[in-house]
Amino acid sequence: DRLVNFASAHSLGIFALGELMRAHPIVMVNCLTPHRIYDLFNPNVDDRPASSFLHAYLCYKNSQGLGVQQEGAKLQKLLLRRSKQQDLRRLPATPLRSWLCKIWQDVPSSRPDRQIVAACCARWVGDQGASLEEKAPCFALMRQELELRGRPEGDAWLLSMLLEQVCRDPVYHSPDLQQLLWLLGTAPTPAVLKPLLSGLAQERGRLATLWVCLAVWAPQPQVQDGSITAWPPGSPPPIHALLRSMLVAFTQLAGADDLCRTSVLTLGAIASSGEGAVAASAADLLLLLHRDGPMQSSSIWLPLVPLLENALAHRFPAAGELLARLRQRGSSGGGGGIGGGQFATAPQGGQAGTFGQQGGMMQGGFSPQQQQQQQAGSDELPEVQLGGLDEVKPAEYQPRGENQDTSEETQQQQQQQ
Repeated sequence: DRLVNFASAHSLGIFALGELMRAHPIVMVNCLTPHRIYDLFNPNVDDRPASSFLHAYLCYKNSQGLGVQQEGAKLQKLLLRRSKQQDLRRLPATPLRSWLCKIWQDVPSSRPDRQIVAACCARWVGDQGASLEEKAPCFALMRQELELRGRPEGDAWLLSMLLEQVCRDPVYHSPDLQQLLWLLGTAPTPAVLKPLLSGLAQERGRLATLWVCLAVWAPQPQVQDGSITAWPPGSPPPIHALLRSMLVAFTQLAGADDLCRTSVLTLGAIASSGEGAVAASAADLLLLLHRDGPMQSSSIWLPLVPLLENALAHRFPAAGELLARLRQRGSSGGGGGIGGGQFATAPQGGQAGTFGQQGGMMQGGFSPQQQQQQQAGSDELPEVQLGGLDEVKPAEYQPRGENQDTSEETQQQQQQQ
């Protein structure tokens, strides 16, 4: 396993190997043994030509029914040595790492254990240092794993991987993680989300932090990787569908009013922070939650009215429509709920309700799935105080007069009189 490099004529050597591979592939298979894989790479030269050759070589060898486990293991070991890491998930973003993932995609026999591949792909999708195009093989591998697991177990697994990456690194994760939601093909259900969120429910600040992290993701179109997962026509962006289902799950937790009010006010603050795509997305999401989200009391939405009137209604059409809906609901005075949609929340432990006219059907009753173990790294989130909320005050104490007699005998005498 000694690293050997053709530093003086590396590019010429790779070109010659490529020509030999095209002309005499069988000779190349017999001559290029696994322990020579290190010879293809020079740390001082661009890895992409050598990676492209290795990819073609392994694809051909795999097509002949020959295993390539050793070659795959050598490439993984080379990456670990270069980065001075012991865990494949912690490999930094490099062209060679991208080629490793593409080799995993095209040459299944080169892959390590399924769980390792899935964990690496989830971590690398959340890496800010890699472009969205470089992550396409990761999405393909995650789709294959999702199909192998089936429904609803696969949905719970995929959502747990996404939430795990956000919780692991709340600050430096990549919004590209939302691309995993496209693989579901439909909105995640509160029945699947609730068991995943229950582990954070005891620390309410962690749920609030998770909501903020997801709320600042501007919706992305689906990556064109040759295998498009169609969502129902007229569906909201997948990240908005996820947050809508999360809000339903929040209503089924203890202290739901404070948590839901925090979630709504957070979106208002994001929308008022600027004029970009993130702010516009927050305004659109507010309207979606009010129209098709869970029915809630007026105390959840009314604190948002001043912000809508003073800052948001004239900047975003969605905010203007939301303000009109709130005013109409307030003027009608009917019903305790201010939500305009028909997305009724389920009782504790029961099935989720149904979306309104535009939300489709939310299927409930799935068996709870256990949350995946947190990956190595920082698993603790910074605690977020639920600030800006009105505290629940006890009933006002009315002091009695000093000479006021409250005994039962005196009360009976007063009634007789």
